[in-house]
Amino acid sequence: MQGQGVRDAPPPVPTVVPTVALPADAVAGFLNVLEALVPAQGGCSAPQATLQTQAPAQTQTFRNKEVSLQEFLKLKSPKLTGFDNSADPQSFLDGTLKALRALGCSSERAVELASYKLEDMTNTWYETVLLGRPEGAAPLTWDEFTKLFKNHFLQDSLMQKYARDFERLVQTPDMDASTYNTKFCKLAIYSPYLVPTEEARVQRFVDGLVGRLYTVVAPQMKTLSYSDVVDLARNIENKRRDERATSDLRKKAKTGGSFSGGFSENRRARNQGQQQQQ
Repeated sequence: MQGQGVRDAPPPVPTVVPTVALPADAVAGFLNVLEALVPAQGGCSAPQATLQTQAPAQTQTFRNKEVSLQEFLKLKSPKLTGFDNSADPQSFLDGTLKALRALGCSSERAVELASYKLEDMTNTWYETVLLGRPEGAAPLTWDEFTKLFKNHFLQDSLMQKYARDFERLVQTPDMDASTYNTKFCKLAIYSPYLVPTEEARVQRFVDGLVGRLYTVVAPQMKTLSYSDVVDLARNIENKRRDERATSDLRKKAKTGGSFSGGFSENRRARNQGQQQQQ
């Protein structure tokens, strides 16, 4: 009888969860709020994966704000000619992307604005890319542009050179901590496997410091972030620079006092001699 009662029980009524369709602009606003809550890294940001070193980069998120050329040029993002060996193509992309995301333009408009920063050889490359596209093709998106850009300007041989430069990078006696940090951040992009974590970046940066800084910073690095380590190295340098300047001033003051005193004694002796002759 108990089994019969179970078989005769009515089936459970499924729970229906109502769905609500949100407007597209409301969804976009919510995503922008979430993006703004992501904390920024201090010092230099974690190395970004390049096209040749890891899987394709994460799709960049843009908004659809109307942005004029004048607004973009006011931000003074970097230029790239392709002739200057000191200019870094990856730094150009990073600096330009930072300006474009601050403006909030669309992905397609981002490519149009970035093209105004391409000069000489790089502009010729861009015009060639546009001519090679099928008639009526959709405008290039930022992700498409960066993929083509990296394939052309960041070839494997150049990537390998930058990676070797990072592996050998150390602070030299004539290099201050700020310059060392700039080189470190610039080259770390091309060797993400060497600095995969914050702790690894701190360790490698400290290991490359000159001896006088290493002995002070190394014992404290386990409790410091990368930006804290850089600031500590700078502060130590500034303090020692001020101490040397103060010491130099004291030496000059002593030298000047001895010279002035000797001059006064000679003048007194000469005056006394003249008085005796009279």
